[in-house]
Parts: sequence; C-alpha cells; structure tokens
Amino acid sequence: MTDTEGWLKLYRCLIEKPIWKLSTPEQKAILITLLCMVNHEEEEWEWKGTKYICKPGQKITSLKNIKKECGKGISIQNIRTAITRFEKVYQFLTNESTKESRLITVLNWELYQSGVKNQQSNQQTCNKGVTTNKNDKNDKNIKEIYKEKIESFTNNSELQKALFDFYEMRSKTKSPIKTENTIGLLLKELNKLSPESATQIEIVNRSTMNGWAGLFPLNKLSSKSQNKPPQQGNFEQREYEDSFYDSLYKNGKVRMIE
Repeated sequence: MTDTEGWLKLYRCLIEKPIWKLSTPEQKAILITLLCMVNHEEEEWEWKGTKYICKPGQKITSLKNIKKECGKGISIQNIRTAITRFEKVYQFLTNESTKESRLITVLNWELYQSGVKNQQSNQQTCNKGVTTNKNDKNDKNIKEIYKEKIESFTNNSELQKALFDFYEMRSKTKSPIKTENTIGLLLKELNKLSPESATQIEIVNRSTMNGWAGLFPLNKLSSKSQNKPPQQGNFEQREYEDSFYDSLYKNGKVRMIE
C-alpha cells in the first residue's frame, strides 16, 4: 500500500517540461501517482529473495498495484508504456522488474525533495528539470519521440523502416527534424497523400532517395514527366496498317519516293 502520510514537493515548473506537455492524460496521472507512491524514508523490503533497503524515492511494487493506486481509467498497458517512456526518453526513473514485482527509482529524488532555504535555490532546482537531463529536447529525445509516433501511426514494419530511414536522411541534412510538431505534420501529410501503406512506402522512399525534406504525391510528379517532350532520338516505334499510309498519300501529306 502507498504511504499516504506526509507530503511531497511538486514544482510548478513541471507543467513547462516536455515530460508533462508531451504526455497523455493517462501518463500524467501515472507520473503523479508514482511520485506519491515512492518512499519518503528508508524502508526494509524483500527483493529478489533477499533483504533490501528501499531508499527515499524508491518503491518495490507491481503493475497491478500501480493500477490500483491510479484509480479508474488507467490500464496495465498505459502503465507499461508510461514507465518505459519515463525511463528511456526522459531518464526520470529507472525500472527493474522480476516475475513478482518491480523496483521503481525516481532519479534525483533527494534533489527535488530536499529543503530549499531561499527562492534562488528553489529556482535552480526547478531549472535542472524533472529529469537528469538539462536539455529535455535534445536529438536523442526527439528520435525517441519520433519512434514512438511512428509505431503509433502504423504496424507495417516496411513502412516503419521507410519512415526511420527518412528521419536518418533528414538528420544528415540542413533540415533535421527538431520538434514533435514537425513529426505530427509529416505523418498527417503522409496520411493525406494516401491511406494505403504500399503507396505511403513509395512516397517516403522516394523522398529519402532524392534527399527531399518533404513528402509529395506520386501522380503529381509522374504527370509532369509525361508532359515532357521525348529526348532527341527517343522515338516511339509504332506499327501502322497500309490504309493509314494510303490516306496520307491521297491527302498529299506524303509523296512516294521514286
């Protein structure tokens, strides 16, 4: 059970952090629940068959118990996704699990919950963020967010690979993908261009091969190329019946070669 006695500090600057702004309502509920569940003082538990001293900011629990503490509207899958995201993308916590339970450790817990003597110290703590990273929106995080968005967008492994290759191509140019908004716009545009995975793969691969920063319809470019005159010497060979040549001769369009 959660220790409901006492209190914890929750800095106002949390709402300005990507871990909050980019999280779903369910993930926000799980985030606050985990902060309330972890220990505020040392506690003795059994972990992996031996005695374990659970430190402040840690909690030995289970997905089932976290779900119970979160209350209505939160599923086990919501919790799995949130914990993975908080660990891999934002380095907010670490998560070690066994078949029976899991050890959750909120990183920098003592920094967030230690006594703050003045407003300047409080601001410095806030500026360090809610994760171990000073820069929450670095390239690594954007790449993880991109991966997350792609996996939510499609289950087609070939399309996922095409989109990942497109990201890598953009990363090596002067137009890298830097924001989550850009990711959303790209996927929205792709879905607008075609709802079919096969066509989407072709669209993305063509942009990757040509080093294009955007995504474009296939028929638009193909129609343009069809309107171009053939290159000199590139004549289309056609076979005509004798009646065709006879009509040209009668109308004076051609003359017989003696």
